[in-house]
Amino acid sequence: MAVPSRKRRKPIGISLEQLENRVNPASFAFWNGTLNLSLGDNETASVVSGGSGAYTLSLNSPYQFTGMDLPGLTGNGTGTLTITSQLALQQLQVEDTLSTGAAHGVAFTPSANAYAISVGIAFTSANGSVTVSPGTANTATTFS
Repeated sequence: MAVPSRKRRKPIGISLEQLENRVNPASFAFWNGTLNLSLGDNETASVVSGGSGAYTLSLNSPYQFTGMDLPGLTGNGTGTLTITSQLALQQLQVEDTLSTGAAHGVAFTPSANAYAISVGIAFTSANGSVTVSPGTANTATTFS
């Protein structure tokens, strides 16, 4: 009896495909009156007071926020967090836990409205910066 011949299969090579180039997004979380914001590499958040407990935080392009939207706090998946008085924000905590040393920071932009919240900023990287832009003076707000 004859044995059927088998064709040799070509060895299967492994090919790798590069996935998208990801960055660590800025994350946000709200708890008990405090909005915690964690910046990643090269992310700068601009903060402006809208008055009456309203604030807008914007990231430099193309970065986006990730976190859970709540009544009075929206912006997951976008470059802008919008805060209304419904959130009852008392404090903003900014840190750079996702940073690997690239430049990042917080900029407080001119506003005729007071920044009526406490702000805490803790950067572990020497590349973190905080700026207060000159603009309309507001005697109800002090920066030190």
